[in-house]
Amino acid sequence: MTKDNDEELGRIASYLAGNGQPSTAQRIYDDIEEMKNLMTDGMCHFTFTKVNGEHRDAYGTRASDLIERYEDKTKTPSKRKPAFNGTFSYFDLVRRDWRCFRVDTLVELDRDYVV
Repeated sequence: MTKDNDEELGRIASYLAGNGQPSTAQRIYDDIEEMKNLMTDGMCHFTFTKVNGEHRDAYGTRASDLIERYEDKTKTPSKRKPAFNGTFSYFDLVRRDWRCFRVDTLVELDRDYVV
């Protein structure tokens, strides 16, 4: 049983279906679904391609207790929920702020690093 928000995953699946090879889209979708599950209770490491073509390693979470512990208290929190535009939002534990990446730029989910 998944802990995911089915609506968000549905939007991701639709976005991926229109952007590339079906087998690649399925792999990315499966990785994003697994990332969401991992980030609900903990953190994970993954790599994606930035707009400038560089690969970026990220350590992310969606677990409220970790976010509270790591967030930069000097910043004003964002109250606006962005519209879905093919991106996946996560709390970056290194940058201590919310970030996102385009789901079709996911390179790898590091299954050996899960906390």
